[in-house]
Amino acid sequence: MGKNELLFRFLSPEECTPGLLCSFERFQRVTHCWRREGEHWVLKEAPFIDDWDAGEKREVISLFRSLTGRGGKVYGAFHQGVLIAFGALDAILFGSRRQYLQLVLLHVSRTLRNRGIGTEIFFQLARTAHGLGAQKLYISTQSSRRPRRFTKVWVVFMLRRSILNWLRPSPGISSWSMILRKRLVVRLQK
Repeated sequence: MGKNELLFRFLSPEECTPGLLCSFERFQRVTHCWRREGEHWVLKEAPFIDDWDAGEKREVISLFRSLTGRGGKVYGAFHQGVLIAFGALDAILFGSRRQYLQLVLLHVSRTLRNRGIGTEIFFQLARTAHGLGAQKLYISTQSSRRPRRFTKVWVVFMLRRSILNWLRPSPGISSWSMILRKRLVVRLQK
C-alpha cells in the first residue's frame, strides 16, 4: 500500500468513538533503551513489549476527545475507512513566553510503519502548531531505540536543511524542542 492510497485528514470530536482504534496495532517489541549514565547516553538492554489493550485504546480515544474539545488537533491517515496512523497536538500554549505546543502522540499501526506515513503526519501537525501560534514544538518520546531514532533522523534532516535552528534534549528524558520558523512552514507547503 502506498501513501496515495491513504486519506489524510483531521478528525472531528464526533469521530472519536470507542471503535475508532479497534483495528489499530500499537505492538512494538523493545529490546534496548537509552539510559543516562553520568554525562553520556548509553543504549542498554531493557526488553519489554509495548502494546495497547482495549482499555488503553479507550484512554487514547478519551485523550482525543479532550484535546479536540479544547482546540487541539488529531490528524490521521485512513485506509479504506480505517484509522491506521495518527498524531495529536495540544492547543494549550506553554513556556515562559507561551512559545510551545506539545505533540502529544504520534503512532503508526504495526504493519504500516517505515512508509513515510508518520513523517507526513508529523509535518502536518508542525504546520498546524505554527498556525496556532507556536514557535516551538515540544516532543517527548519513549526512551527505546526506535522512537529516538525517528526523532533523531528528523532532527538531523532538518538541521542539514537549515529548517531547524534550535534543539535541546532535556536532561534525563527523551524530549526535544523545535523552533517552527516561517521558512519551515513555507517550505513544507510547496
